[in-house]
Amino acid sequence: YGASVVERLLQSRRRSDLLGMLMTDSVFGAHLVYEKGTGRFHVDLSGMSVYQPIPGYAALGGKASFERDGSSLRTVMLEYQGKIYRNFTDPEVDRAYEQNNTRLGWRMAEGA
Repeated sequence: YGASVVERLLQSRRRSDLLGMLMTDSVFGAHLVYEKGTGRFHVDLSGMSVYQPIPGYAALGGKASFERDGSSLRTVMLEYQGKIYRNFTDPEVDRAYEQNNTRLGWRMAEGA
């Protein structure tokens, strides 16, 4: 997946949930665990936080939960560096990403 391929896929599907798409359509889905009681899928990569990030890059690690949304998965929870995100419609976060390609809040968690 190159960045341009991913952007085109998101646009063609009229979605903004990058992580949900990657968990649905890429090898990242191999890390998913299904929770029968809730019907949700979870991924826990918090163990990656022990690795020192390359200068200028975000630290690795975090957790995420997904629900089925048609034939795809939709992100319903992100946890990164002790913060939990459930609202993915923050106008300030969207504006920073669209105008400056800057990741704030839940977008930072999504990218890590």
